[in-house]
Amino acid sequence: MRSRRRRSRRPFQERFAWSNFRDVQVSRRIKAFSIPTLLALFVIFGGANGEGLGVHALFLMLSGFICAAAILDFPVREAPRDFRWLSGFLGAVLVIGIFQLIELPTGIWRLFGARAAIEQGWDLIQVTPGFESISAAPLRTIIALSYGLIPAAFLLGVYRLGWRATVANLPWTIAVLGAASAGLGLMQVLLPSVPELYLYVYTNPNTPAGFFANINQQAIFLLMCMPFTTVVISKLLSKRERTDQQSALMIFAGLLGAMQLIGVLAAGSVAGYLILVPILALCYLISQSQRRRINLLPAFIGLVVLFPAILLVAYSPQLSGLGVTSIANDGPMSRVALAGVGSQIFFDHWFFGTGLGTFEPMFKMYEDPDLVTLKYANHVHNDYLQWAIETGVIGLVVLFVFLRWLGARLLDVWRMYADSTTRLRRAAATAALAPLLHSFVEYPVRAPALLAFASLCVVLLVVPYNATRSQKTSEGDGSDANEENTKQLTL
Repeated sequence: MRSRRRRSRRPFQERFAWSNFRDVQVSRRIKAFSIPTLLALFVIFGGANGEGLGVHALFLMLSGFICAAAILDFPVREAPRDFRWLSGFLGAVLVIGIFQLIELPTGIWRLFGARAAIEQGWDLIQVTPGFESISAAPLRTIIALSYGLIPAAFLLGVYRLGWRATVANLPWTIAVLGAASAGLGLMQVLLPSVPELYLYVYTNPNTPAGFFANINQQAIFLLMCMPFTTVVISKLLSKRERTDQQSALMIFAGLLGAMQLIGVLAAGSVAGYLILVPILALCYLISQSQRRRINLLPAFIGLVVLFPAILLVAYSPQLSGLGVTSIANDGPMSRVALAGVGSQIFFDHWFFGTGLGTFEPMFKMYEDPDLVTLKYANHVHNDYLQWAIETGVIGLVVLFVFLRWLGARLLDVWRMYADSTTRLRRAAATAALAPLLHSFVEYPVRAPALLAFASLCVVLLVVPYNATRSQKTSEGDGSDANEENTKQLTL
């Protein structure tokens, strides 16, 4: 360890840079728990997209601090290509949002969408502004842009910590969080006289919402947890010589997985049921990673757990049964009706959109006054359509490029040669697939918890196993602790 005298002579920026804490012995344990702890905070307190904005503000401040600490002395030239791709996507979103905030002359402003309703409002209050921004609600756009700090924090944080420090305790943390959310959801249903079990006021009452305000988001979160639980179970099953402690851990991990499965079924999300099928199939493939022969035992165990869980949810007098949600066109607030109005908004503002975060006020301008009820639409229940509405064709091009890149990375993970990182990378790929599919009928990543989880999964696909050159230099002091830290972590 370097002396205090030598460390005090460093410049201010170098002393407080993230990388210089690597030499502290106690920081090795702190680093191993930093990402799991950060994810747990997001999951437990960030399960709503429209409630708890004070907590959201704290999350954004924390994410901003992580970005500021991680960006200091960051070796940009040595950053992998995939890191630059992800940074470029976040940067493109920032550029789109900033351009939407620029105030343009009204003559040019009219070229970016149908503005007749807004101009009628000006006439009513007898106002004639000379300049106006593309965004229909600039403050909402600024707030929407600020949420980009969350994926940026996980991107920078994971790259600075490295693969081994990030994943050391991550699978177990995710498995426990998933089971805890499922268990809380079951308690919410079995103990209806205790409304304090619900974490949010605006929620789906009498349903197992868990840590979330929305049962659809609860289902998707549990589906994202299942691949990581599979990694935990597979690692324990791969032990040739199993001690009593390992056997107990294996039983405990199996119970965590069973809780997650029951939680998905009990949530009653039709989309969750549809996505459950490919998730279970991919979980089985994850369990077969690094195996020379196919083992049918995990598939048999899964079926043994699946059918009793279905019967339990379907015929339990306390649970609501299977299929609580619906995608049918049963009113002006149905997904089909919202998609119809949203499509009209998009075609009226197709080039640069209405502005990030502006769907709610724009929907109020377009909805039929004769069909207005006490319910209101804050999202279109299709994140891809809402992205098109708020960013236009320019945003769709950026999204297409990102999805094309992400699809290639997902395929690469499943085609890669099996190594010590294969199981966990494939678990991250499987978990990332759940919100991608769910976004066609819902808005999962609008909740900070799922945005953080999905961002972490995407980063795990591409973060290199080995440290960068600068990290190796800062760690290569010849100490035994640093030599020990270079050992492979077999997952």
